Amino acid sequence: MPKKAFFNLKEEKQEVIFTVAFEEFSKHQYMDASINKIVQNSGISRGSFYLYFEDKLDVYLFTTGKVMEKQSEIFLSKVLNKERYDVFKIFRELFLFNINLLSDPMHSRYFKNLYLGMNYDIWRYIREKQRRLRENAYKQLIFKNQGDRPNEHAEALMSILEMINRDMLTKKIFEDLDCESILRLYDIRIELLKKDGGR
Repeated sequence: MPKKAFFNLKEEKQEVIFTVAFEEFSKHQYMDASINKIVQNSGISRGSFYLYFEDKLDVYLFTTGKVMEKQSEIFLSKVLNKERYDVFKIFRELFLFNINLLSDPMHSRYFKNLYLGMNYDIWRYIREKQRRLRENAYKQLIFKNQGDRPNEHAEALMSILEMINRDMLTKKIFEDLDCESILRLYDIRIELLKKDGGR
């Protein structure tokens, strides 16, 4: 994560560095991305870069984490004021939200590069970040009117739905399917899951 010096910057400057890093990682996979380009396009010196971040991995994880947080905030703001959904409706809303996000070419390239250039450190960070964001979302959505925690069956169902979402989003990114086709494939999988789960 960024060093204290980064958080001492004005928010506008932090946002410039984030935006430039996002653009660089949208154009290139992690290993091919250039710190020099981030430095030049942010209007900071290379020395300042190392005052703000440990290395390229540090700025990459920060950028990816911030993208994930922004997505989560936008998604929650869209659905929190609606009446309580069941778990299938929430995951479908989340899938639609992500499909819409991937219609933006820069986001699509960013996530494609993320998948293609992922190493163990990146995978581990994303997995933990997703876990924390997911727990927060579930507390606010699925269990917001209940004091309960998900039981083993609910947790298993949510894990399966997450796998379906992830698989379909990967398919969207790499096969460049149109929204109607990918949504149809998603709904088929969910209907099969509901049918088999009801037996």
